[in-house]
Amino acid sequence: MKSALPYIKFIFYGEIFITACCAIYIPWWLRVFRPNTVHRWTEGASGILLLFTTLFGILGVISLVHGIKLTPNASSAPVSGPVLLSIGIFGYLIFGILTYFIAHRPLTTELFLIIGWTILELQTLSRLLGCGFSGKNKSIFLLFLILAALFFNLILYVLYYKMEPLKAYYWAAAPLAADGAASFIFAISLMV
Repeated sequence: MKSALPYIKFIFYGEIFITACCAIYIPWWLRVFRPNTVHRWTEGASGILLLFTTLFGILGVISLVHGIKLTPNASSAPVSGPVLLSIGIFGYLIFGILTYFIAHRPLTTELFLIIGWTILELQTLSRLLGCGFSGKNKSIFLLFLILAALFFNLILYVLYYKMEPLKAYYWAAAPLAADGAASFIFAISLMV
């Protein structure tokens, strides 16, 4: 790893935990939500996958938040945590309302996860940039990566209920792959 700084270690492991969460979430989704089958969320192997998905997700969030809190020069971050949190809440409400009333798409947990992941990643990037750890080119690349994943996820979020069931079933795993890949790339970027 490029640095042995404690905040970098926590952020690195947080990104790896989020990557693992997404990687385990995909087979859980494919196992549980196959069209025309009974959804057994917690039985047998599905229950084990859900347990590990949840565990790695919680560990990821805790590690990232702890790493963010440990970064020096918080006031130098380009965007503060409260501002990003406000943007996340506002974005969630506006997008939720628009998709519900205009696209007639039910509001589901996925929107919360999409917006939550994005804001957490943006806050991590902002703090790393503020403390001087992340250079301009790397930050621009990571910002593009996070926003590309966000837009990809939001497009699929809107289209999900408009697709044929089998197509929707497979495409619903794509945002997990996008977020997992982006988190993994973020983690690797801390090493170079």
